Order: sequence, then structure tokens, then C-alpha cells
Amino acid sequence: MAKYALLIGVSNYQHHDAIAASPTALSDVKAMEKILTHPDMGGFAEVMPVFDPDRMAMEEAIEEFFRKCHPQDLAVLFYSGRGVQDEVGRPYFTTHSTRTTAEGQLVRSTAVPASSVQALIGGRSSQQQVIILDCGFSHNQDSSQVPTAQFHQPNGNLTQDGNGIHRGDRLTPSNGTHQIVPSMPNPVVPLPQLAASSGGAQPISSGSASSESVAQDYGFVTTLKQQLGLQGRVILLGEGSLSTATNSDLSPYTHYLIEGITSGAADQNGDAEVSVRELHDYARRHVQAEIPTAHPELIAVRDEDCEINLARVPLIDPGRRYREQVEHYMSDGRISPVARVILDRQRVKLDLPTAQALSIENEVLRPYREHADNLLRYRKALTAALELSYPLSQTLVDELKDLQALLELTDAELEPIQQAVMRPYVEQAETHQQHVQQYTAAFREAIAQSYPVSNTVRQTLAALQRSLQLTDPDVADIEARLIAADQQRREQYRANLRQLEKEWLAEVQTQYPPAPETLLQFEKRQHSLGIQPTDAEAIRQAVFREIEAQHAQYRRKLEQYRTGFLEAIAHSPILDKPTRDHLHQLQANLELNDNDIIQIEQQAIAQRDTVHRKHANLERYRQEYARSIQEEYPLSEASQQNLKRIQENLQLSDEDVLPIQRQLAAQAEAQRQHSHKRLDHYQHEFAAAIAKEFPLSDATRQRLDQAWQAAGLKEQDVRQIEYVLEGEVKAEREQYTIRLHEFERAYSEAARTHYPLPIQERDRIIALAQTLEIKSEDVMQIEANTALAYEAPVNPPTPPAEPEAATTPDAPSAESAPAPESSTEASRSDDLVSTVNVDYSILRDLLQEGRWREADSETLRVMLQATRREQEDWLSPESLLALPCVDLHTIDKLWSSHSNGYFGFSAQARIYNTLNASLRGNKRAVEFALLVKWMFKLGGVYPMFREYKQLDFHLPNQIGHLPALWYWRLSSMGSFMAGAGISGDRSYGGADMNMLANLMQRLKDCGL
Repeated sequence: MAKYALLIGVSNYQHHDAIAASPTALSDVKAMEKILTHPDMGGFAEVMPVFDPDRMAMEEAIEEFFRKCHPQDLAVLFYSGRGVQDEVGRPYFTTHSTRTTAEGQLVRSTAVPASSVQALIGGRSSQQQVIILDCGFSHNQDSSQVPTAQFHQPNGNLTQDGNGIHRGDRLTPSNGTHQIVPSMPNPVVPLPQLAASSGGAQPISSGSASSESVAQDYGFVTTLKQQLGLQGRVILLGEGSLSTATNSDLSPYTHYLIEGITSGAADQNGDAEVSVRELHDYARRHVQAEIPTAHPELIAVRDEDCEINLARVPLIDPGRRYREQVEHYMSDGRISPVARVILDRQRVKLDLPTAQALSIENEVLRPYREHADNLLRYRKALTAALELSYPLSQTLVDELKDLQALLELTDAELEPIQQAVMRPYVEQAETHQQHVQQYTAAFREAIAQSYPVSNTVRQTLAALQRSLQLTDPDVADIEARLIAADQQRREQYRANLRQLEKEWLAEVQTQYPPAPETLLQFEKRQHSLGIQPTDAEAIRQAVFREIEAQHAQYRRKLEQYRTGFLEAIAHSPILDKPTRDHLHQLQANLELNDNDIIQIEQQAIAQRDTVHRKHANLERYRQEYARSIQEEYPLSEASQQNLKRIQENLQLSDEDVLPIQRQLAAQAEAQRQHSHKRLDHYQHEFAAAIAKEFPLSDATRQRLDQAWQAAGLKEQDVRQIEYVLEGEVKAEREQYTIRLHEFERAYSEAARTHYPLPIQERDRIIALAQTLEIKSEDVMQIEANTALAYEAPVNPPTPPAEPEAATTPDAPSAESAPAPESSTEASRSDDLVSTVNVDYSILRDLLQEGRWREADSETLRVMLQATRREQEDWLSPESLLALPCVDLHTIDKLWSSHSNGYFGFSAQARIYNTLNASLRGNKRAVEFALLVKWMFKLGGVYPMFREYKQLDFHLPNQIGHLPALWYWRLSSMGSFMAGAGISGDRSYGGADMNMLANLMQRLKDCGL
């Protein structure tokens, strides 16, 4: 068996502002190399030091080292530097290039994760492995900015030093293997709580560290064991460069590892061999003696793995052996009487001089004595602080925390000191608080009976103050507080009285006398405001009296207005404006409501109407007759019967209405003669307009409406003329549309047989166009559409503009047609029309059955067929511009109708058109893909396309989610450019604007 070691030291960091330097790392490696290569101690065959590597160099060194080791060899991996954790607690080893983000988060790619070390070691290396990690694992923070000690609790509380987070609890079972176990924090009296607030002692509460934080730290060690633990492997976890207490340029843990070997003190069983367990126990005891907050760990899967012999013990002098005995029999800094006898006997056996033995004992006892002195210094400082101020001010609390950190004292050690020193002050504060409460209760009772208090009560209160030993400021503060509270209560009660009176007055003014439910509501409101029954009854009666007085005054005002109105209508049956204004002003001055005014005036008018009813009825009949004859002349039988009924209802005779009939009939006849002439003129004007433009533009329609309105014509007569003339033009154009469709059908059939058309066939088609009287521009349009469908040019030709008179409501045009091509199929009601003979029946059946994923694949297939790209099996941006409009309409209609508008190209176009116009390029495509849930944000930041199988093929779903495969399917190069490799699709890639923009442009051109 051979022994090999890989020693890695990371001292300096490229990004020193993110990770603090580890000043002892390089010295640790060199010292460990010296020990391991020493023939009388380590005896290692090969030791490889590596200084300040980057991540790749470190991983390569680890992998190469363990690849060379054979199963029977002993392999040692030593790492000295900084250990860090990411935000979820995973351990990493820093490298020369390790850095953090601006927010202080670890950049994982610059550090070596513990899980990666496990993978690099592999399964072909030695069966005996020792991993020594002299690094603290801080939780993603700059260790140089963390104080070396803070207030903490004993027995399981978390402590934090410059290299990471450690626990105070350890349990060592009988077999000697160290295990990590969680423990609950003990109750202590933290100084910040004792100094919080004015007056009285504060209750004792639990410490600042929570069981949750303890569980988190225990979980980290468990994580490290899971990631690096293995049968045959033992891990020594040190603390890093915590301090320089060892007076060495090495870290404390490495210093005592080397000291344990070189001095032989680590050999506990005296077999001249130092096992991993013995070496770790020696280093842990000495590190904790100097730094109580440090807790090195030994992690192993099996107990026997801890018995791996790492080094041999050199010859030890008597002084070292005596030191071992002193350290062994030392207990809490004291030597018991029995131990004293044992040590004296050992000194004699070792032939050690008494002075040298005493010097060794003093050196071993020195840390304990210094620690006892530190506890005494803290007690004196705390006593002086309490004499100066109790409760402690925040400044004194902070200073005591700094002193505790400087003296390296734990909360467990300070707890009994704090309780003993502070107990008299706490008891005094509690007694004072009880006296304050007694006086408060007595004074509250006194002012509740009478305020201001009488002289007799004041004398009683003074006697109580003396018996309770309260100072005048204490009493003044209590009385001022209670008097202010009592005054506030009385003022609030008066405010509640005013509020109840206001609400009750508003309620009774609405309805008087009030209903039973209103009275019940008043009683509930009284109780909610805390009003006494006598006060509430007084308010109710006062409101009743006020309301009754208001009603009496209001009746007098009504009578005054009645007199004024009767005088006004006595002079004239119809009130003129000045008279009405005068009455309105009178109403305002008297503050009368409209309903009462209406009732008064109706009564007065009823009296006046008795005299003038016939005159009013005649005038009303005149109005009805004028309206009827204005709408219809001569009058129909139905109109005459209606007027007869009105005459009878108004109680008018034939002699009364005959003069009105003759006068209005003569006026109507004259108007009819004049209207006929104006209607003839408008008929000629409208016929000339539709001969030039059909259908009429909004401007022309507005001009014609202004013309007949200015002429005083009836809308009914005008619309009748327009209806007849438009019907004639429409019939003529419908005939032309039929002929145009017949020609288009013949041209399409000829093109399907052979395209391009032979000369003879084209001559036949042109002759047919002349026979059917098809306009040349329409022939050119049909030829262009056919060429677009069969040739699919990148830039389809622009059809020639049509003359204004050549456009019909049903014929395709550059302005009104939904697409550049117009075919017979597009005009039919069949949902499966196509200009390039694509069969959409499969797509229809899939959509009817709700098989959305298969329908999406079928949609891509028919789009490839429509653009003749079946062999390429993907749609280029140029081919999307060449999709036939009729086919686009068919596909969209099938998707939209079967998904209730959730899916389809038109749904996607609506979403695309809502995007912010300021978005440019791929940003617009990314925003669209996020809205239709094609993309997701990795880590909440980086947009990335989902896998196609991750899309949701169910309803209801995100509007515009499907169809999608037309955008996913790419060429290998297109997939590579999108960042998805050469997979042939866009999964986990990025968006590009060309395909999306071209389809949206095509949809716009086609009217979708």
C-alpha cells in the first residue's frame, strides 16, 4: 500500500472585493507537505501541492490525482481556503476566480461544488480516502466583514465567525464517531430585551437563535455528508483562518493537526500511530480551548473509517509526554487532588525537573486562567453599567456586546453572571411597577366619582403616595395620563351625543312621524355609541319638537305661495316668463320643494281649466291634425278614424273642428305640389351620383343628405327614391358578379389542368371574357391571383387599381377584398375552400373532436402543402408571405369556430396588435410569445421557449396559444441560430421576429 496526497491552497482571489483573502492557505499547504513527506512521520510516496488554481485547474487536478490511485492506496485530499454556500445552502470550494454578483450572490460557475468533487473522484480510486477541509463555509457573504464573535446562546445556538456558521452542540457516542445532532436553545436573558422600554423589569424570554436556524445549520452538515460521504472515506472539516491565537502563520486547525503529529500528543492509545480520529480530537480540543465559538467536525459513514492511520509518532521528549498527561487530567482549568498525585508520580517517572513541570502546567492552565479573568472583567463592567443606568440604554447594550466579542465569551457563560448582577435591579423595578399600578387604580376611581377631586380625596391620595414610596414626578405622570384619558373620554361622549342628534334629525326629516323600524334603529345606534338612555330620550324629544316647529312654518309658507300663484293666473291663463320667474323666486325664498309646488299649482290650474278647457282642446286637436297631415296627405282611412277618436275624447263637435280641417288641408295641398318638384330634382341628382360612384362614399352620402334636408323633403320619400335607384344599380352589378364568377371558375379549372396556360387555351379564356363582358382589369386581377397561388413569389404582384365605377359590393377590389386573390372557392359557403387544392377535411375532423395537438400537427402539414414546402418540412419567413389568403381564412375559421375564439390566427393577430409600438425586433416577438405562454422566464429573468410537448393542449386555455407548431418547426440551422441546438425546433431557444412578423403581415393583407 502506498500513500498519496493532493494539497490545494487558495490564498488570493482575482475578485478580492467579493471574497476576502485566506492569508494562511499557502502556508498551510507547505507545512502539511513538509509533514506528509517526512520519512519518520508522514512517509507519503508522493505529495502534489497546487496553489491558487482556477475552477478548471482545480477540478482537473482532483480528477487526475484520484485516477492515479489504486484501490489499496491511501489517498489524502487537503484543501485550505474559503468555503462558501449558495442561497439554498449547497457547499462550494472557492478558487482563484471565484466571484459574486452585484447583489452579493455566488456565481456558481466560478467555484467547485462539493457534489462535483464526488463525481471527479469517481469509483476507481483508492478504498481509503481522507479529505481534510480547513475552510469555513460562510453563507454567501464576505467573511472579512463578519465579526469574530457575537452574543449567542449555549447548547445548540448558532454562532457566526469570520469563516461561517457553526453550532455549539456536539454529541460523542461511545464508539467515538462524531455525529451532528440538533438541540433546542436554552432560555436566557438577552441584554437587548432587558434594556428595552421604560419602567419595570422585562419578562425572561427565549434566546435570539431559533430552532429553525439550528435546523438549517444541521441541514448543511447533513448536505455535506450526503454529497461527499462514502464508505471508506472520512472527512475532517476545520474552521479556516479564524484568528491568530496560535501565534502561527497557519490556520488554527492545521496548526494543531501538525502539532498533534510532530509532538506525538495526538497518539492517545500509545501505539506510535496517529489515526484520523485521534488527530481530529487533538486539533478540535485545542482549537475550542482558544476559540470557544469554533467547532471542527469529523464526518464518516462508518466508525471504522475513523481508524485510518495517517502518520507515525516521532520520538517524544519527557516534557511533551508530561504535557499530554497534564492536558489529560485537566478539568475546567483545575487539577483535582487525585490528579495532583498522579502528575507528581509521572514527573518523577519521567525524571522531569520540578521547575519545568510547573512551567508546563502554567502554560496549559494559562488559557483557562485568562478566560476566568475575562469573565471577572465582564462582571465588573456590567455592574458599573447598571449603576449608571437601568434599564440599560441601547448604547451600553451595544458596548457590552462588543466587550463580549473582544473577550470571546459565550452567552452560556454570561447567563449566570447577568442574572446574578441584574436580579436586584429587576426586583426593584417589579416592586416599583406594582406601586405605580396601585396608585393608578386609586386615582382612576377618584376622578370617576368627581373631577376635580376634593381636598379630602387629595389628602388620601397623598398618604397613599407616601406609603408606596412614589416620587412626585411618578405621581404627576400618572395623574396627567389619567386626566388626559378621562377628558378625552368625556369629549368623545359629547361628540357621540352630537352625532346621535345629527343622525336622528336627518332620519326624522325624511319620514315624520318615524316608523317603528326607524325607532329600533335609533335605539341600536344609541347603544353602539354608548349613550345613556336619559340622554338619548332627551335628544329624541328635542328633535321631535324641532321637526314639528319646522312643519308648522312650512305650512304657512305653502299658503303664502298658493296666494301668490292664484293672483298670477288670475291676470293671464298662460303664465309668461316674468311671472314664472317671479313665482320661481318666491319658491326659492320660501324654500319650498317642487312636489308641494306642483300640487298647489295643479289645484289652481284645475280651477282655471274648467273655464278654458274647450280652448285648450281645440288647440290640441289642431296640433294632432297638423301632425297627421304633415306625415300623410291625403289622410288614410286609419288616420281619419284616429282623429275622430281624438275629437270624441276632447268632447268636440264636427262644427268645432271643421274650420281647422279646411285650413290645414289647404296648406298641405300647397306643400304637396311644391314637394313633388323638389323630389324630381333630388331623383335626378341621386341618379347622377350613383352613376359615378357605387356604393356611395361617406362624403357623397353626407352631401346628398344635406341637399334633401335643405330642400325640406321627407326622409321616407327620399329613401324610397334611393331604394329604387340603388336596387337597379345593384341588380346590374350582381349580374356582372355572376358573369365574373363564371369566368373565374373557368380560368381556375383551366389552370388546374395545365399551368401556365397554353396560347390556344389562353385565347379561349380571353374570348370567354369578351363574351361575358368582363372588364380587362378584372381579368388581370384573376390572372395575378392564379399566378400567386401556383408560383408563390416572395413579393406577390400588386393588382392594378380599379376604376371607381367598376367596383361592386360583391366583387373583389383592392380596397374591400380580404385578400389579393379572389376565387370562386372563396365566395362559396363551404368551410374547406382552397385556392391550391389543399384538403382540410382531416383538420376539420380533428378540431371537431377536440384533438388539439393532432390538429396543430395537421395545420403545419396543410400550410406546408399550401406553400409547396413538404420536402423542407418547415416554413421559411418568405413562404409565410406567400400563403394563399383563401387558405388562411379556411384554417383560421376552423380553429376559431371549434375553440369558441380561443385559438386561431385571428386570435393571435389581435394579441400581436395590442403590443407596445415602441417594441422593436426580437423584443416584440418575445413579448408576444410570453403573452400566449409559448415562453417562460428562466429564474424569473431569461425568456426561453418551452418544449413543444409542454404546451397546454386543453380548453379553456390562453387565447392565441394554438396553432403553434408552424413557429416551433425550424431547419437545423434555424434551430441552431435560435439557441436550441440542431434539434430542428425552437424548444429552450429564443424568439426571432421574421417568421412572426411575416405571418402577421400576411394576416393583415388577407383581412384577418
